[in-house]
Amino acid sequence: MRVWRFTHKRFVATAFSGEDGRLFSGRWHTKGTPLAYASEHAALCVLEALVHANLPELRDFRLVCATIPDALIDEGPTSDELPAGWDAPTAPRTTRAVGDDWLARPNRGVALRVPSALVPGHNVLLDPIHKQWHKVAHDDTVRAVRTAARQSTDNPSPTRP
Repeated sequence: MRVWRFTHKRFVATAFSGEDGRLFSGRWHTKGTPLAYASEHAALCVLEALVHANLPELRDFRLVCATIPDALIDEGPTSDELPAGWDAPTAPRTTRAVGDDWLARPNRGVALRVPSALVPGHNVLLDPIHKQWHKVAHDDTVRAVRTAARQSTDNPSPTRP
């Protein structure tokens, strides 16, 4: 599975280090353990970042990709299996417990696939200190995020071609 992470160009080399997860709690874990959040699709990881941050200069951000062997990815709960309110703007303890319990399990994978709280789709929690992390391929390609092209004067609608 290919996964994507959206990061400032200064942090491309450490995009999957999990340092953010060590310093800050997220929807799917409690701070203290290195953990990197990524998404199955580039567009979803950008959306996830945009709703959580004020990013004035998108030109300074990059999409970083990694490939994880499918055998090292654990399936988390589906959105239907989670309690009501799991997708609230403020992450509830129930979702943090999912990630914390996964991190505490022996014989688990390098990654946990979880539903996005924003749109249909999945995010992937990555454990960079897992004993099999070396099997995750960090793709050489780092794609720059481009700002939208100027709107044509022939088409006043920003959402229609």
